[in-house]
Amino acid sequence: MSALTKQAIFSSFLKFLEEKPFEKITVKDIVDDCKINRKTFYYYFSDIYAMADEMFRTRIDEIRKAYSPEEHTWDDVIMEACDYMHKNKAVTLRVFRSIGFEKMNDIIFETCRECIPEFMKKTAQGLSVKEEDMNLLLDYSSATVSGVVTRWLRDGMKTVPQEMIERFKKIVSGTMRLSLENAAKL
Repeated sequence: MSALTKQAIFSSFLKFLEEKPFEKITVKDIVDDCKINRKTFYYYFSDIYAMADEMFRTRIDEIRKAYSPEEHTWDDVIMEACDYMHKNKAVTLRVFRSIGFEKMNDIIFETCRECIPEFMKKTAQGLSVKEEDMNLLLDYSSATVSGVVTRWLRDGMKTVPQEMIERFKKIVSGTMRLSLENAAKL
């Protein structure tokens, strides 16, 4: 039942986001639309910002789970997440402006941190790299990708995500292996 209730709350929120700015949406709007009481809303979320945060994290988790690391690369997940945000541009930008640069960057960073390790392990084959250096490189890579995506969001998603990600991949091609080789020499 809880998954259905949360989905109803998310759906109601998205519906209102298409009609008005984030800051004009109230808990009362959502609970009236869902036909639930306020206590039910607050059972799941501390406020609308927490609800919006969880809604985006849930969608990104769904995307990440759909792309197994054995069959896909880190950029497949990032591409799908960016494509989702681009297709829902108005809603994404409203939520982004509401939860802020730092919060959105954290969400994207955490997603990268979960998607990149398998790629790193494949790239590091044949090298002896300390785990602490792998983690440092993982943080660096995650921060770089999340910074690029967050900047794209902040600039209004003017570029089609596929173009942005493909161009980024071409620019940084080979840097992971080079970084891992440098770490192996330490």
